[in-house]
Amino acid sequence: MTDPFSITTGVFGILSTLASLSIRINEFRHDFAESVREIDRLTKEVGDLTGVLQQLQARASLRLPNNLSQNLGAVLQDLN
Repeated sequence: MTDPFSITTGVFGILSTLASLSIRINEFRHDFAESVREIDRLTKEVGDLTGVLQQLQARASLRLPNNLSQNLGAVLQDLN
């Protein structure tokens, strides 16, 4: 029969492991939430940039050389 000290030690070892696991899961959850916010921010920035480039493209056909207008079109296509 196993002695009570061994059982107690085993239980404390399991509790310690579970506590560490819980901390790691919370850290991962926080990092994941932070990543989602960063992706949202970057998506908004790309959308804003797309709007600016579309406005430039609309005006570029009137004032800018052909090659610059074509380059702007290529950048807009890459963003989509």
